[in-house]
Amino acid sequence: SDSLQDEDLKKEHEDALKSENAAIRIVGLQKNYYDLKKFITRKPVRAVRGLDLVVEKGICLGLLGHNGAGKTTTIGMLTGAISSTGGYATITGKDIRTEMSTIRQDIGICLQHDCLFPMLTVKEHLQFFARVKGLYNRVSSIEAEEQIDQAIRDVALFEKRNTYAQSLSGGIKFVFSNQLILGALSLDLFAVLFGGAVAMLPAFADKILHVGEMEFGFLRAMPAVGAIVTAIILAYKPITKNAGMNLFINVGLFGVATILFAVSTNYYLSLFFLFLTGAFDNVSVVIRHTILQLATPDEMRGRVSAVNSIFIGSSNEIGAFESGIAAAAMGLVRSVVFGGVMTILIVAGTYKVAPKLRKLNLKEIE
Repeated sequence: SDSLQDEDLKKEHEDALKSENAAIRIVGLQKNYYDLKKFITRKPVRAVRGLDLVVEKGICLGLLGHNGAGKTTTIGMLTGAISSTGGYATITGKDIRTEMSTIRQDIGICLQHDCLFPMLTVKEHLQFFARVKGLYNRVSSIEAEEQIDQAIRDVALFEKRNTYAQSLSGGIKFVFSNQLILGALSLDLFAVLFGGAVAMLPAFADKILHVGEMEFGFLRAMPAVGAIVTAIILAYKPITKNAGMNLFINVGLFGVATILFAVSTNYYLSLFFLFLTGAFDNVSVVIRHTILQLATPDEMRGRVSAVNSIFIGSSNEIGAFESGIAAAAMGLVRSVVFGGVMTILIVAGTYKVAPKLRKLNLKEIE
């Protein structure tokens, strides 16, 4: 039965390699590297050994395996990045050994690393990759240049077409050059960083308020309740006029509410002050996100959103770390008071250095 099974597998293997519907056909593909230390003995290091594979049209295939299994090497051979040592492969009927220039017109590859060259301009990059893809062989040089210029216009970089890649502004550069966005992000970042009383709630519930698990649960929920209430209000009455001033006021009040919570020994007052921190914080979050959407050009919005996610996402964890260090250094209550005071000082400093944000009216940037 074993011999019959082996014959069945062999026949199935042969039939697969002869498939007329194959988009990719790999037969005995090999890649050997030679270790310089073993060059004299000529013992090869085999990265890919006798690979047989058929991928039919309409099939989505993923190569899975441990490090060193030969996945990247195989893709490199199929795309012409490296040459094969033995065997062959065809892509849509074209042999990678002799027809790679034609194959490149039909395939693309997303590299594992950035494929930009610092000393090439935007246009030179497209010209380079257009030649790799064989565009200049299919159309005239004038038509190829027109297609390249149109591609640059499509991504709103035509004014930067002769700019070197190393000089292009990314999301972080844009944020730091825009007073409105930098001011809004900084306010929210440092407010969360220093004003994070939530990280100390278990200690406050136990050491200061002397309440149990249920009461602690209500304490933990109050900032979210405050945020929900203000979200409903803002949905019907959005802040557009004097948005910048409202941002400063609400972040400042967030700091004040944090201080009041720190000095409170009454459970119900503490609930109320935590409710206020959530309410004031949510107003600032809504205004900040609105500024990010309206003050960012369409082509930069994804990158600026990524920077915003990094700023705010990291500030929560760093803020919790700061709260713990401060509590260990100066005591529980003093550490939270310190955080609230720092938040107010940051509001005052940003108010002074960001006049555009201070005078912001959202209707003016719509």
